[in-house]
Amino acid sequence: MKLKILGHEYEIKFDPKLDKEHGAFGTHCGGTLTILIDNSFPQSHQEESLIHEFIEAINFNLGLKLEHQQIIALSSGLFQIFKDNNLINFKEVIKDATQNSR
Repeated sequence: MKLKILGHEYEIKFDPKLDKEHGAFGTHCGGTLTILIDNSFPQSHQEESLIHEFIEAINFNLGLKLEHQQIIALSSGLFQIFKDNNLINFKEVIKDATQNSR
């Protein structure tokens, strides 16, 4: 799945070994325009990780210099708002990205 963030086209990929190999639910690489999510975790972890990596991409591209703890707080808060108010159907986003990364 490809997604535009601030005019850059990022590829969303999944790796069930990401946490075991790199100690992270997700990663963002501004150089390769890739967001990688560990899909061995429950759906909710994948969804929140996706939001987290979106914020990482925004932080990187705008040079905001947010601390990692600030990004964690923002992603947790946004995830809660989106889920509690049914603003985004993350299951469809994850499903689409998983099918397209094969």
